[in-house]
Amino acid sequence: MATIEPTRGRVVLPRTLTVDELLRFPVDGKHYELFNGSLVVSPAPTPLHQRIIFRLQRILDDAAPPELEPLSTVNVRPSNEDFYIPDLVVVPVAVADAVGLMFAPSDLLLVP
Repeated sequence: MATIEPTRGRVVLPRTLTVDELLRFPVDGKHYELFNGSLVVSPAPTPLHQRIIFRLQRILDDAAPPELEPLSTVNVRPSNEDFYIPDLVVVPVAVADAVGLMFAPSDLLLVP
């Protein structure tokens, strides 16, 4: 099987973005995040990365009390100019059941 690696390049946006603007971006398998309004784009995680996150999530799920739940790739909105998608978090089940699209940082108990 041939390995296809992406070309390296840099795109500079003329201004900062808000979370509301980011949410209008296409769903294309990339992680679009904001750091102080600056766009951070990452490709989908590698298979090894996905396996590690999956296994860690299983370990945490087995060890956690029933009122806590590990979740992967959730949306976290600390501010209007910051938006993150951590690989894994642990939250109270009641919070996970009540949240819509995004978690607040105060909802997260663990971000390994």
